[in-house]
Amino acid sequence: MRGLDHYVACFYMCLGFLVPLFTCELLLFCSNPAKFIAECRRLTLGSFLMTALCGFLNIFGIITYYAATSTISATVAFAIFLCTPLVSISIGVRCFRELNDEPRAKHVLVFTILALYVVAILVISANALISGTDD
Repeated sequence: MRGLDHYVACFYMCLGFLVPLFTCELLLFCSNPAKFIAECRRLTLGSFLMTALCGFLNIFGIITYYAATSTISATVAFAIFLCTPLVSISIGVRCFRELNDEPRAKHVLVFTILALYVVAILVISANALISGTDD
């Protein structure tokens, strides 16, 4: 079965995400249990579902990255995977208006983040074109 090794690696990588997740949650809880519990109680069903959808899309992006590496160059697949933050930031800013009424400095910061992601994608793609080999 072609690509099986990629899916196995992806599975263990996704499992590896759980350790820092639980560690961070435990540290947040231990630092201020009352605030942690209050934040959990503030979580509405809608915000929970939106957050779960974002997590699903992120993990789905990782899985498609590993699937793509079995058919295209790993550097090109990684460049495609790097587009995830571009999409999520763009949706947050344009659809959810997350930067409305925010100071100009925050707008500049978000634009800088987006520009650096574009540069990173271009550099990785250029490297794949220059090397011309599959990873």
